[in-house]
Amino acid sequence: MDSSPNAGLGSVVRELRSSGPLTRQELMGATGLTRPQVDQRLGQLRELNLLEEAAVAASTGGRRPRAVGLRPRTGYVLAVAMGVTGVTVGAVDLSGSIIDERSAAIDVSAGPHDALGLCVRLCQELTADVGGEPWAAGIAVPGPVDIGHGIVVSPPILPGWDQFPIRDWLAEKLHMATWLDNDANAIALGEYRYGAGRGHRNMVYVKLGSGIGSGIIMGGVLQRGDGGCAGDVGHLPVPGASAPCPCGNIGCLEAVAGGLALGRVATALAEDGRSPLLRTLTEDGAEADASALARAAERGDPAALETLRLAGSQIGDVLASVVSLLNPSQLVLGGGLSYSGDVLVSSIRKSLYARALPLASRDLLVRRAALGEAGGVLGTAELIVERLFSPGVLDQWVDDGTPQGRPELTRGGTTA
Repeated sequence: MDSSPNAGLGSVVRELRSSGPLTRQELMGATGLTRPQVDQRLGQLRELNLLEEAAVAASTGGRRPRAVGLRPRTGYVLAVAMGVTGVTVGAVDLSGSIIDERSAAIDVSAGPHDALGLCVRLCQELTADVGGEPWAAGIAVPGPVDIGHGIVVSPPILPGWDQFPIRDWLAEKLHMATWLDNDANAIALGEYRYGAGRGHRNMVYVKLGSGIGSGIIMGGVLQRGDGGCAGDVGHLPVPGASAPCPCGNIGCLEAVAGGLALGRVATALAEDGRSPLLRTLTEDGAEADASALARAAERGDPAALETLRLAGSQIGDVLASVVSLLNPSQLVLGGGLSYSGDVLVSSIRKSLYARALPLASRDLLVRRAALGEAGGVLGTAELIVERLFSPGVLDQWVDDGTPQGRPELTRGGTTA
């Protein structure tokens, strides 16, 4: 057992957040702490104004045990969920409830200063409306993230962002501890805690958006791998594909079946006349993107339907390998493309079940994400709170009673 006076405090917080009000006996069983240790940790939480008495637990004989829970509105965090075309910032309390949020269109191709400057302004506006001082902030971005250094490394769909110090830049501008992670990781954690993944300790979340990525949860723990890029399925090869990918390789899944790639196909179908319907849908200046492709497919356009069937088959082929390798109990499909009608998802399922190992796919559930756009905000908030209560960070602020206004906390702690 860690000799730190705060040892086990993070575990108690984690159990109270994930399981709701618990008795001291239940906390002992969940954390492995002794009764005096549990009492000490609860005393610390009470001093931080984080503890409240809950409903009295049912008695099994003798005096009824008292349950305790977290006081969620003692603090809140700012969670920034960034995509290629839009960003949402949410103020989220310690129980995972969104207090308020702001959204805006964004152009990541303009570079990090403009995009992150917009994020800062949204955070400041949100803080002014919510009131009080946030405990910390976090941002999830669509690219390969080096967690230790707080940067993205050679991000294919974030031109000009390579090696930019996103984490430290935001921590300085916001004057609070700030952490960075990949968007698929964040959404995976959000779905695991609050959405489609509840009750599944082994799940894979796949984001089908402008790019394609995934977040992997095994044994209830988010898996980042050694360098932080675990789950980057968008850059696994598709057999027989030769399309160039911004990552420098050819035939990557993202290059043939991601939203940007499908948008290019839609443009070609409209321009060369193979899809008169797509041409009609874009005559008023609307973009021939993946969304237009989906609308055309819903109206029975043969070229659009075949394009989505092929994309679904290619995605399913790659995910069959992921399922055979990891053997999750559930595969959750999210991102804008997952809501582009049933053709794409049906093709993914058909190809996946046909190619995955029978034992791995026998009991596998494949379903759409449940949280929609809220998944990124809720998952990013989870990542922030996990870091705040990780040993290296907690030891730095708990004696002061609050982590507010402490950007130096950014470099402490461990990843979950």
